[in-house]
Amino acid sequence: MIKATSPKIEFRQIRSVTETINVSTEFVRQNIKLLLKSLVIVASPFVLFVFLLNSILIFLTLGVDLDDMANNILDYVTSGFFQKLFIFIALFVFSFSMFLATIYEYMLLYKTAENFQNISVTDVSKRVFKDLWLFASTTFLLSIAFFFGSLFLLLIAFMLPLLGIFLFYGAFSYALMALSMIYIMRLVERNSFWTAFRRCFYLLRNHFWTTFGLFILTFFITNCLSFAPSLLVAGLSGLLETVGLNYLTIIITILQMFVSLISLLTNALFCLVIAFRYFSLVELKEGIGILEKIDQIGVVSTTQ
Repeated sequence: MIKATSPKIEFRQIRSVTETINVSTEFVRQNIKLLLKSLVIVASPFVLFVFLLNSILIFLTLGVDLDDMANNILDYVTSGFFQKLFIFIALFVFSFSMFLATIYEYMLLYKTAENFQNISVTDVSKRVFKDLWLFASTTFLLSIAFFFGSLFLLLIAFMLPLLGIFLFYGAFSYALMALSMIYIMRLVERNSFWTAFRRCFYLLRNHFWTTFGLFILTFFITNCLSFAPSLLVAGLSGLLETVGLNYLTIIITILQMFVSLISLLTNALFCLVIAFRYFSLVELKEGIGILEKIDQIGVVSTTQ
């Protein structure tokens, strides 16, 4: 049996901005092989399938005239245009849910496992498909909430142009930041969508600016990490084409696969930062981790 070579990360702990980023990168370092393997095997096939459908949908809708659609809406309905659009949206929700579920289910397996190196892809996939409805329903309900919320804010922006624009971007950013924690919250706490919806804003209250700084910094780091390999691959591809090397297509394909893996990891890193921020805010507000440690001390003392 393989023994863990690194100390297990404690989730329920108050962390600063830099500590949150550090613990997220440490989590990736500890689990890079199995986490990446889980993402590739469990989530990637569905994500790639949706990307393919997206390309097809863009091809089918390139020549669509919006004025013509408005005047001949029945023709577009009978031609199946909106049915194709609905199918794409449903598959996007499914693939997005698979990606998030793979990361967060792996985190919970890590949290409860005695030896995290014994986690298998089968363990991850079982939990992903078991809780997929939770992630898919959350994505669907969030989309509806953001749609009607955006309509309301746009109405205000139309009535009060200058103030409305600032209100729109401010409220949208605040809501997006708060509700980014709803997936890991619902998975951990097993609460309803609307309970989690309200609780996200409760956790972010009085901690907006530190969370905002954390997310901006993480966004900058992850984009730099994904942009650098993409730029390198683009340069190598141009060089290989100039040289006229044999098997050029195969080499470029391998390089693009490498970039895709880097992109998977950087997106996963952002999700991990959100999750560790959630645990940190819960600890700041409620001290659940401290209460759990006190309970464990009580259990140990009674058994002695």
